[in-house]
Amino acid sequence: MKVELRMKKVLLLLLPFVFLHAQALGPIGLSPAITTRRVPGLPSREDSSPNASVVIPSRVFPRILSDSNFETTFVLINTGSALVTFQQFFFAADGKPASYTIHTQANSEDITTSALQGVLAPGSSLRLDLSDTSGSIRGGWSVLTYDNGPGTVDGYAIIRRRGLSAAFNSETTVASSNMQDYSVYMPFDNTLGFRSQVTLVNPAANLSSQVRLTYLNLEGQVLLIDSLTLLPEQQVTLVLPDTYPDLANKSGSVLVESDIDRFSVTGLRCNDAYGTIAALPTMNRSASLSQ
Repeated sequence: MKVELRMKKVLLLLLPFVFLHAQALGPIGLSPAITTRRVPGLPSREDSSPNASVVIPSRVFPRILSDSNFETTFVLINTGSALVTFQQFFFAADGKPASYTIHTQANSEDITTSALQGVLAPGSSLRLDLSDTSGSIRGGWSVLTYDNGPGTVDGYAIIRRRGLSAAFNSETTVASSNMQDYSVYMPFDNTLGFRSQVTLVNPAANLSSQVRLTYLNLEGQVLLIDSLTLLPEQQVTLVLPDTYPDLANKSGSVLVESDIDRFSVTGLRCNDAYGTIAALPTMNRSASLSQ
C-alpha cells in the first residue's frame, strides 16, 4: 500500500482515535495505566501492597502551555534499533483528557484529539505542534508510552512565547521526565523581574501523592517548608513569588519530595515585562536514594 511505503521513512502511522479512560492496561488506544507504590526512606513514606510501578515504558512531559501567546511543540525520537509503536495522551491539570489542535509535519495537516498513536522507524523523529488561538491560556501535561522491545522513544518539548514585539519570540526546551523525580532539587530565581514557576505532576492512576517542598536560600538555610497533596493524574503549578510572598526578590533552591515512586517535576523562569522564558533544571536525588 502507498501508506505503508510512506510510513517506512519517518512516521508509519499517525491517526487520531477515541480516547478511552481506562485504569488498567488494555490494547493500544487505551489510557496508560501508570500505577505506583509508596517508597520508604523519606519522611511520611510507608510501604503499601506491591503494585507494578509502570505497566509499559512511559515518559512524561510535565508542562504544556497553549493559547494566543504560547505554543508547545513536541519532538519524539526513536533512539532504539527497531520500529516502535508509541501512544501520546494529553491531559488537563485536573487529569481529565484534553483535546488539542496538533499540526504534524509528517502529513502536513491539523488534527484535534486528546490522544494519538504512531510508529517510528529507528533514528527517525516526529514533530507535533500544539497551538490555540482562543485567547485564554491552557495548561496541561502529557504521557508518552511505547511498546516493549528494542525500539525506544524519547523526546523533548519546546515551549514558545510570543514576545511583546512581533519580531522577537522567546522559547525554551524542556526534557521529558522518566517519572523518577520523587526527590529532586530545583533552583529558583525571583530577582531582576523574573518569577520562577515549579510544576508538579502525579502521573499515577492509583495513588495520591503527598509532597513536601523545602525552600532554601543560597547558603542552604531553610526559608520555608510547605506541603500539598496531588490527586491521581493531577498537575499543580506554583508561581513562587505569588504563592509565597516571602520568596519575592530571592533566589535559592527547592527540594521536592514525594511519597510515591512515580513523580515528575519541571520549572520555568519567566519575565512578563520582556516576554522571556527559560527552563529550570532538576537535579535528581532519587537514584541515590534507591540504592
